[in-house]
Amino acid sequence: MFKAGCFAGVLLFLFSCGGVEDSAVIVQNNIQELIAAGDLLKAEELLRLELHDDSSNISVHLLLADVLLKKENFSESFSFLQRSRALDSNNVEVNLKLSQFYLFLKQSEPSIARANDVLKVDRNNAKAYFLKGMAFKDVGDTTKALSNFQTAVEQNPDFYEAFIQLGMISSARHDPLALDYFNSALILRPSSSEAIYAKAWFYQREGRHGEALDLYQLIPQSQAQYFNAQYNSGYLHFINKNYDKALLYFSVAAQFKVAKAQYMKGQVFSALGKKDSASFYYRRCLALDSTFVDAENRLR
Repeated sequence: MFKAGCFAGVLLFLFSCGGVEDSAVIVQNNIQELIAAGDLLKAEELLRLELHDDSSNISVHLLLADVLLKKENFSESFSFLQRSRALDSNNVEVNLKLSQFYLFLKQSEPSIARANDVLKVDRNNAKAYFLKGMAFKDVGDTTKALSNFQTAVEQNPDFYEAFIQLGMISSARHDPLALDYFNSALILRPSSSEAIYAKAWFYQREGRHGEALDLYQLIPQSQAQYFNAQYNSGYLHFINKNYDKALLYFSVAAQFKVAKAQYMKGQVFSALGKKDSASFYYRRCLALDSTFVDAENRLR
């Protein structure tokens, strides 16, 4: 969720308290190399040594919090962020990370509060508006979420994630502005499967099946959206009675061992009047998910 901050800035602060300049550079390079190589244990050790020498160094607290987060030591990472805020409650980076952490913990109110702390210091901080938008979205207040995402892209026109969120909220509202937002995201990341899939899903919901199918074909197999793209393609062909094509896509989706794909293969064979084959796939569906009521009812 978090990324390590700018090493140059962090380590200039780290080694500003005297010492030989060459030694500071060596330690700086060591920490950079250790984190890049994934040796988080050694990086943590060096950072703790720095804190032992200067326990009030916020930059060290922040970098150590990031290292601990990479190690999935969430509680101690959070603790170092809180200590950082105790040292300087107006620190923008500290409050951004805390807002993000609270968002991860599904604690919307403190997430919004920390984002507001950022905006008191930097009223044009796009990330703070984005985090507020995510927090409001989590509690179901899509109007405030939309407003904050819009402000985020006003402050930073290259904010891809904010455009995606704007598109998703607008899509759920059947607002054609969703296409503008997804297109803006695709200008920033032309090959984004996330944006392509979201745009296709909007077309599908609006009954523009041909446009949806064209976009689903652009989702490569390596992407997380591939299964849904194949399944949705099968579903669109099924409701349009293109059973051969539907079966082809559901067969690809069924390779992911998801019950609903097997169920839809059963539906295709049922529509074709092939009851034995339909029963076979309904049973396969139930083997994957014994609570799949529709498949059980079809068998009966």
